[in-house]
Amino acid sequence: MVWALFCLALAHEGRVPSRTFVPIPQRHYYAVQALFVTPLLLLQWLVCSAISTTVARALGGSARFRETANKLGLALALPLLVLFLLPDVVVYALWGFPALGKLVRVTAPLSFAVTMSAVTASLQTLHGLSWARAFSAAALGVLAQTLLGAPLLR
Repeated sequence: MVWALFCLALAHEGRVPSRTFVPIPQRHYYAVQALFVTPLLLLQWLVCSAISTTVARALGGSARFRETANKLGLALALPLLVLFLLPDVVVYALWGFPALGKLVRVTAPLSFAVTMSAVTASLQTLHGLSWARAFSAAALGVLAQTLLGAPLLR
């Protein structure tokens, strides 16, 4: 919801993304993204959870999808909110839209690294896997959800 509200603010001020990968006119992109960002993030969470659960179980894990999805919801949401979205909102409020391009070079890799760590730790604990096996399951789940969202989220 934070991302959707931020998109509405960007759209209201007439901001446009530098590029898009879908056939939505740039001048309307943030307004349209405000409509689909929350359902897309939920879909990404479910995809990550399904793939991570399937891989973890194939590697000897014992947890079910529901347990995994519940734990991965926080592992995915907290880094996104705290390390990516809130810094965007603060930097935008203080220094404006042009500063976001520089910020994302720091927040995106940091958010990704913390997300990978949190998902790996969650899978390791829930499924009783070694770090390497949990990391493998996490990597495939996080990669899948990233590939789903990356072309659409600006």
